Amino acid sequence: MKWLSLVLVGVFALMLFIRRGLLLWDAVGLVVADTADVTALTAWGECQQAHQTGRALLLDGDFEMALPYLHTAVTCDADRWTWFDLGRAQYALGQDEAAAQSWQKADAYGYAARLATHAGQREDWAEAQRAWETAVLIDPQQGQAYVQLGRLLQENDPAQAQQFYEQAVAVNADFAPAYYALANLHLRQFQSPERALPYFEQAHRLAPQNIEYLVVLARQMGGVDPAQAMAYWQELADLAERQRPLAYYEMGNLMTRQGEAATAVNYQQMAVELRPENAEFWQGLAQAYEAAGCPAEAREAYEQVITLQPDSQPARNAEERLAELERGEGECSVTGER
Repeated sequence: MKWLSLVLVGVFALMLFIRRGLLLWDAVGLVVADTADVTALTAWGECQQAHQTGRALLLDGDFEMALPYLHTAVTCDADRWTWFDLGRAQYALGQDEAAAQSWQKADAYGYAARLATHAGQREDWAEAQRAWETAVLIDPQQGQAYVQLGRLLQENDPAQAQQFYEQAVAVNADFAPAYYALANLHLRQFQSPERALPYFEQAHRLAPQNIEYLVVLARQMGGVDPAQAMAYWQELADLAERQRPLAYYEMGNLMTRQGEAATAVNYQQMAVELRPENAEFWQGLAQAYEAAGCPAEAREAYEQVITLQPDSQPARNAEERLAELERGEGECSVTGER
């Protein structure tokens, strides 16, 4: 019986020892875990402090002092705003490639594009070029940046501008502004309308609602394919109600050049009816009447030009034509009815 009692006491003592050991081990684990949490919290706090200090210096314009703090911050906090602020400091210090790498991690292509746009608004072309070049480093697949670089260089270095425009097409084959830029480059800098026309057509195909593309395309097509030009002008008239007077005016001019005087008068009358305050449209009507052999009607239209813009070049042209026009009698055979 004594022996059994001793065994039971021993077992109880062993269980108590094991339980206390486990509790002690748990306590040690909790202490270690708490210590790790405190360490992590301390590191996070120091990281945040580094970012806040660097940001404050950045906003004060002390970029050199801000840089080491922001470098420290990104080593323990990969938040995009930390990388963004680091990129701002690097860019301000002329470290464009490093800034591009930081902004790439911050997904901040748009910020570089805004810098470039603002520089362009200030007509600081060198800074605008620098910012667009940085934007290209951030995201080489953005056609916009290449087009903007091409526009900056188009006057002084058209060959380099062409390379940028072609690069824009290479990264985005559906980017209409790149084709339009190539078209204008060939038309204005290289004096090659025949090479420009396919690019104008492609820009219009990709952006059929763009009024500017359509107007320029129709005008360029006028000297190549008058029938197609008329189709484009009609497309403009159907597309935008406010552009109808311009479309009719241009269609009238085209018909005058084609020797279709009656049709020309018809379109020019439609233009002046929609926009009677426009002296240029009246001049187009006067020229159409002249071509149709209607001097009295032409004189009336030229007088409207002078009335609307008395001190202008169109008015002086109208006065010259009035002096040369014979005073024809009788009724004009061109009615201009639709």
